Amino acid sequence: MKVGETQFFCEKRGRTLGLALSLLLLEFSAASDLQAADTPSESSLTLTFVSAQGVDHNLKEIPIEIITADVDWDNTHFSGLSLDRNFGSFASRFDQLQDNPFGQISQGVELVALKHRGLQQNVELGLAYKLNTPVWRVAWLEGEAALGLGLSHAFSEPSYEDGPLDNPDKRYRTQLLVLFDTRWRLSAYPRYSILFRVHHRSGAYGVIAPRNVGSNFLALGLGYDF
Repeated sequence: MKVGETQFFCEKRGRTLGLALSLLLLEFSAASDLQAADTPSESSLTLTFVSAQGVDHNLKEIPIEIITADVDWDNTHFSGLSLDRNFGSFASRFDQLQDNPFGQISQGVELVALKHRGLQQNVELGLAYKLNTPVWRVAWLEGEAALGLGLSHAFSEPSYEDGPLDNPDKRYRTQLLVLFDTRWRLSAYPRYSILFRVHHRSGAYGVIAPRNVGSNFLALGLGYDF
């Protein structure tokens, strides 16, 4: 594929993903007025194929850029697999939380294995602890949001990522991993899901690596529950 065609494909793919994420966030923001579905008490295992593109924005800039469909896409991508184990709600494990809204939150862990291509060529492995909201029903859709926090390691130099201000060429392989998810299912096909994700790596404000280090990707995934 020629360079011009590659750029057109990336821009078209970026606009499509950006529009989908924008519509998703608008719809999800209205979900607070809808009735929450029951959170399953039993554990579940979800395998997801994930594909993502890098964005030239700080983490705090991403929500408004998605809503306004003005995402600045970079020509760098990753794809890979995610294995997400949900252990059920807190209420299912602690009787004293049965009538507590906090008890409807579920917890789990996620393992991600990713291959980067484009502005960096490396393999990334991450592990995160996750908290999931109760499931919301929107017409014939069921949705939930999740926050994951853990560690990510790149097995070669993550050349696409930003370096520290005092040494821009320095790269850090191990960083904080933060995952912001919304996952949606058709009520008629509850085992299948579509995942929209912000995949963030950073130095955790100097705790793991210096400030200004890291990268952000917007991801789309297709999942299956076992």
